[in-house]
Amino acid sequence: MNRFLLTISSILLFSITTTAMGDSIVAIIEDTSITMSELMQRKKLLSYFNHVGNLSPEQDKLYTNMVLQSMIDDQILLEYGKTVGLVVLPNEINGFLANIEQTAKMKPGQLVHNVVHNLGLPEEELRNKIKSEIIKSKVIREALSRSVKVSQEDIDSMVLATNFRDASLKLKIFTAKNDSAKTAKSMARLPSQIKNCSRIKYVRYKRFADLSELDVNLSQLSASMQAAVKDLELDEASDVIEEDKLRVVVVCAKSLNQFSLEDSNNIANFLGNKKLQIKAQKFFQDLRKKAYVKILM
Repeated sequence: MNRFLLTISSILLFSITTTAMGDSIVAIIEDTSITMSELMQRKKLLSYFNHVGNLSPEQDKLYTNMVLQSMIDDQILLEYGKTVGLVVLPNEINGFLANIEQTAKMKPGQLVHNVVHNLGLPEEELRNKIKSEIIKSKVIREALSRSVKVSQEDIDSMVLATNFRDASLKLKIFTAKNDSAKTAKSMARLPSQIKNCSRIKYVRYKRFADLSELDVNLSQLSASMQAAVKDLELDEASDVIEEDKLRVVVVCAKSLNQFSLEDSNNIANFLGNKKLQIKAQKFFQDLRKKAYVKILM
């Protein structure tokens, strides 16, 4: 309780001091704050990078709020970085600056010159923004990337879902013996009873379905059969497929045709980055939810 009162007192004292100096506080994050002048500096910097032109009053209000939210997220991330011991060295910031200049085909030092002399902003504003971006990349790389796994099934599913390659399949197909309601119910229960292609018990389906085996390319199947099979893993049964007769399909083997190791690695990298992006978004959202944030504008 004493620590809480001390924190509140510090915030109030800082607010009174900055207001007296003509710089109002626009947001409080934990025991730090963002002032109006800091917000305007960041807004000018991001407008430069994002090529933001003239805005209407309503658009300007929305953009200003977007910049403020970005600053809040950056501050929360910097605080998290401190708690887990992430350090950003000056040479890392310099390297980041150099990469931006190289990508934009600028001369060395031109970006800092543009920010300081053309925008009238302190160099520290640019370096602070870069620092937060480096912290973000370190959190993603060091704290999150190790938990992202891409399986062969993930790769196969994506390739087949996008029709990037055909596949050779070994299928077991259960076909309903008739169209009675009783048979339909039995067919609907069948997928949950199938656990393994090599251990399918005849007694479970002999009353209502016939079993056939098929070696076929995915592209040779009907559209409804393709849709049912594409995302199935090995030994997994489909839901009931309604065609001329009710069918349930089990994938017993699957191999992609003409698919190289390089293709597989490229797909794995793409899926890994996609999974990482989703995981990072949730991670940063959770950080924001746990932080004390109060907006004063």
